[in-house]
Amino acid sequence: MKSKTVKSEGVFTWDYRIVNTPSVNGGDAWYALHEVHYQDGVPVGYTDPCTGGGTPEEVAVLGKFIAAAFTLPVLHEDDIGEKD
Repeated sequence: MKSKTVKSEGVFTWDYRIVNTPSVNGGDAWYALHEVHYQDGVPVGYTDPCTGGGTPEEVAVLGKFIAAAFTLPVLHEDDIGEKD
């Protein structure tokens, strides 16, 4: 997780947000779904991306695939080949 130092003992929350991180794509826009952490409503850090794409619209399409995963049976790691 990338984060800033936070000295406040205030309210900690999180949500999923699309974050543009051109620093990971040679300076070109790269939109990805991240868990974003907040301290007193101010974003202070985010996790590695859950998924990403070249535009916000591409990430939205991926979101539909992610939503569909909740309608399918859970896979067990032993039922899947090598981890990517």
